[in-house]
Amino acid sequence: MDSIKREVKKFINDEDADASTRHEVSTELRALAASIENPREAVERHAYSCTYSAVNQVAVDLGLFKILSGGQGWMTDYEVASKCGADSILTSRLLRLLAAIHTIDKKGEYQFTGNETTKALATPEGASAITHGFYFLNKCFQELPKFLKDRNYQSPNNALDTTFQQAFDTKQHAFSWVQTQPNILGNFLASMPVQQGTNSWTSAIPLVKRLESADPSAVQFVDIGGGLGSQCVAFINATKGSLPGKVILQDLPETLGLAHNHEGMEKMAQNYFEGQDIKGATFYYLRNVLHEYPNEKCLQILNHQISAMGKQSTMLIDELVLPNASLRAAQTNIIMMATLASFERTEAQWRDLLRDAGLKALGIHLYDLEMGWGIIEAAPK
Repeated sequence: MDSIKREVKKFINDEDADASTRHEVSTELRALAASIENPREAVERHAYSCTYSAVNQVAVDLGLFKILSGGQGWMTDYEVASKCGADSILTSRLLRLLAAIHTIDKKGEYQFTGNETTKALATPEGASAITHGFYFLNKCFQELPKFLKDRNYQSPNNALDTTFQQAFDTKQHAFSWVQTQPNILGNFLASMPVQQGTNSWTSAIPLVKRLESADPSAVQFVDIGGGLGSQCVAFINATKGSLPGKVILQDLPETLGLAHNHEGMEKMAQNYFEGQDIKGATFYYLRNVLHEYPNEKCLQILNHQISAMGKQSTMLIDELVLPNASLRAAQTNIIMMATLASFERTEAQWRDLLRDAGLKALGIHLYDLEMGWGIIEAAPK
């Protein structure tokens, strides 16, 4: 066992191991761990995984991840309790579960400290992802088994008839409803950086070279449904010194109100189902938009962008491209089904959608093999 640990630690410290290789090794190690479980361990792991999200949420509420990743080294359960304000017995229970699932480290009976996972969950985006998962997604998933059984196990195809409507007792579309819930909307948007992975989409396209022939009077980049504007910032950083025109962040007013101001970025309220007011931009960019809708809705969105595109315009669609065997991609596919009656698409399905919209695929550039993220580059036929 010690020799196995040494080899794994040696790999962890290998600076030449890229993110894709690390993901592959991590996946294989998880599969190996599962393969040597006895039946009781396997059943317990699956049956009681519901405790993880609940205890993680309590840990976020108490600030446990921040406390344990604050650089104070090993702390006793009493010391942690004194800082978080919970009683020591409760704190000890929480810490033991967190240590058992390797969210924190444990030494002896009563000493605990943070690790890399703790640090990740202590960030604003990590904490927001935990909270969004617990209070929003978990509630939807509680409805999923009965929802599918009542519909004879047919894939959902109506965004107004999903587990979301049942969970929150509403007839509204999920996005319309979320716009009226500032806490849920805030956590959802704040958690978005978690999905970005280790590689940026800007590495997949020679942006600077493309801008050399761009019309300097045109808007250069429109981030459609861009949330808080993180991809606008990524574009600006990747094209510094080469950017002759404007960068526009588009979203609904409620979302734009939560977005910070960034030098070089302008905000513009725009509903992508109602049109595209920016004409002839160099790049029209959609990230994590089309996977939220069935094909007929996607065609509405795409047609508005196509009508605004000029001869030098390119559409950049930043999405998962299946098949991808990663756990996260599979989870996202279930989330889309349960909450929006939508789905992640294969390369063939993306090409079919582009064809139906009157677009030609100029290339599909995978840039994050961990998740299967890719830039789908397209232009009107």
